[in-house]
Amino acid sequence: PARAIAVRVHEAPQNGPDAPVVLWFHGGGLFLGSARGEDVLARYFAARLKATVVSVDYRLTPEYPWPSALDDCEDSARAAATRWPRRPMLVAGMSAGGYYAIQLALVLAHAASSDAAPRV
Repeated sequence: PARAIAVRVHEAPQNGPDAPVVLWFHGGGLFLGSARGEDVLARYFAARLKATVVSVDYRLTPEYPWPSALDDCEDSARAAATRWPRRPMLVAGMSAGGYYAIQLALVLAHAASSDAAPRV
């Protein structure tokens, strides 16, 4: 992407080479919250799932109108797929983050027909 997207990466100590990558989108009603604010939850998921959790600090409204946050989510998914090309990827989130996870899954499913999208 043309801009930097802040992410926080949480690795489980027992991760193997095939460990899943979970893209986590924080909650906050679209205008509050941060990846850092959900570090405890992200670390818990990493440990319990034996996964790499990538917590994305997407841009918030109203400073950044639609679809800025969704663009950040999509760009982070593409970056994760490039960094971990052979690992399964999941998208998830809480509240507004769950909304973005669903939107991202739809965007990537639509793009999948062109083979330009990471497998989620």
